[in-house]
Amino acid sequence: MNDARPLNTTPIPDVQNSKDARQIPIDKVGIKDIRHPVVVRDR
Repeated sequence: MNDARPLNTTPIPDVQNSKDARQIPIDKVGIKDIRHPVVVRDR
């Protein structure tokens, strides 16, 4: 029941390191108009 061997030993492909063949132009990247709450504590 408590077998320590993994059930699946197939490696997961590294898709983030692969070449993107979709040829989609990217003009702008990043985050726009995000707000973070700010809490100021008084001593």
